[in-house]
Amino acid sequence: MFKAGKKGFCTMYADETLTLSFWAGPERQATLTFDKRYFIPRYTGHNGWISLNVDERLNWDEVRSLAEASYRHFALKRMLKALDA
Repeated sequence: MFKAGKKGFCTMYADETLTLSFWAGPERQATLTFDKRYFIPRYTGHNGWISLNVDERLNWDEVRSLAEASYRHFALKRMLKALDA
């Protein structure tokens, strides 16, 4: 789990497939599920989280965008200030 302070903003799971999960918010979550690589995770999906299957192909710009948006959601003001500096 990757954390912004004490709160997790990204998790990685390796069961049958390798999966990254991010907080995306309900609106973005809904649009991302049109892509078959994305799915709503079982326990955190109702809170706006989305999972990305990274076994097939990985677009680092896409992962960076999801990770940054999720980080910004959970980060403290001082952490955001340092990120934007």
